[in-house]
Amino acid sequence: AQLMLDRGFFGGSRYIDPATVDLFTRRQGTGRALGWDTADGASSAGCCFSPTSFGHTGFTGTSIWIDPDRDLS
Repeated sequence: AQLMLDRGFFGGSRYIDPATVDLFTRRQGTGRALGWDTADGASSAGCCFSPTSFGHTGFTGTSIWIDPDRDLS
């Protein structure tokens, strides 16, 4: 989550280009991004995440939401 908040940078190293993070977390018009759900009112994000948030809920019950505007996950 911290790597995504820092747009591909973590622990003193760059792992993902910032443009790639932007591409994979940008809403694609359907309420989803590439591999992520987005906070669009119908998602599991609820009402407390900003519109730029992205997350994922897994089949086994795991869940993560990342909010770049609030710098939290």
